[in-house]
Amino acid sequence: MRTAIILCALTLIVTAPVYASTLDGYDRAKLADENYALANGDSAMKEAVNDPELAAVMKKYLYADIVRQAKISTTERKLVEIVVLTTNQMRDSTPDFQKHLQDNLSAFCFGDTYTRGTLDYKMREMLTMAVIGTLGTGEPQYKSHVAGTLAAGATKEEVIGIITVMNPYIGFPRTLNALRIANEVFSERK
Repeated sequence: MRTAIILCALTLIVTAPVYASTLDGYDRAKLADENYALANGDSAMKEAVNDPELAAVMKKYLYADIVRQAKISTTERKLVEIVVLTTNQMRDSTPDFQKHLQDNLSAFCFGDTYTRGTLDYKMREMLTMAVIGTLGTGEPQYKSHVAGTLAAGATKEEVIGIITVMNPYIGFPRTLNALRIANEVFSERK
């Protein structure tokens, strides 16, 4: 019986279709080095001091894969990164019994940014979508801002680009939730 199970498993592995990866077709390390140099000049990643191996992995992920896969402009990507990092940093450093105040502060700060005339409606919606997705709460609000981002002129690819940029900073569970909600919005808009 055990041999039959092993043979069956091997057959499945051997006959499984081979899918092309989105990571195929480019030199990740070279692209990461080029993009990192554009963003940071000659300065080394500060993470490389404590864990050079992890820093090399993250450099390829952030400066090659994410840059290549996110279908948004460099300016949009950088703004999303800033919003995500700021939101995470402010909330994470707040004691639990004060988190509600930090949430209010974030809402007002980004609300003020949202209502200024400096950014167009599409960019404001993209950033709001990133903030709510970063917090990982407020599913109905996230869903409405994914729809709002599309209504403001963003494409599905740009929405996925925002989620792609958020991923390294918010983790896979929040990314998968954001992706699920975005896909719900996409299917409702067909």
